Amino acid sequence: MIAALRKKTASLVDYEDAPLAALDRKIAKIESDDQALFEVQLSLEESSGGGTASRLTDAARALLDGTDYDPTANSISQLEIVCKKRAVYRRAFEIGRVAREHLLVERGDRIFASFSSEIAEIERRRIMAALDLQRINRQREQLRENIRSAGGGGSLPTDGRELLGVGETYDEEVNWCVERLIAAGIVSSAEIEKAKAR
Repeated sequence: MIAALRKKTASLVDYEDAPLAALDRKIAKIESDDQALFEVQLSLEESSGGGTASRLTDAARALLDGTDYDPTANSISQLEIVCKKRAVYRRAFEIGRVAREHLLVERGDRIFASFSSEIAEIERRRIMAALDLQRINRQREQLRENIRSAGGGGSLPTDGRELLGVGETYDEEVNWCVERLIAAGIVSSAEIEKAKAR
């Protein structure tokens, strides 16, 4: 059964990883391109001597000096283009990161849901085992009473540990599990009552 579960998990993960892997490749490409643009940006900043602000100052001085200037010349510098591209890349990276988180959550939910039958089976077995243990605990207490009634004394070897008790109405731990499993449709009230009555 364990081998089958592992095979099922592997095939499901391989299938579900396709869109996630594709998005990871896109994000990696964006990061790589952004790093390359960052190096170009550094180079342009070193050679531009101030960029837009410097060109604006030069045009203002030309105006004051009465010399000709073209207010539209170099209105968008190479540095500005690179900066705008990097802004788009940073935004794309953030969008991609959020989309990746959504894909991971959806993938996790689908994987969990694919094990629904196995979850139901193990939860059913677990609660039934707990109810069986409580039944055995009740039998144990009856044995203790029989010993006392016969005039015997002493304690049983594992006294001091309740191990889920005897199934009293105030036994919150098992009752809590029973209520959740009934609500989830994994067991019915009739099944629980039958198990308790054994």
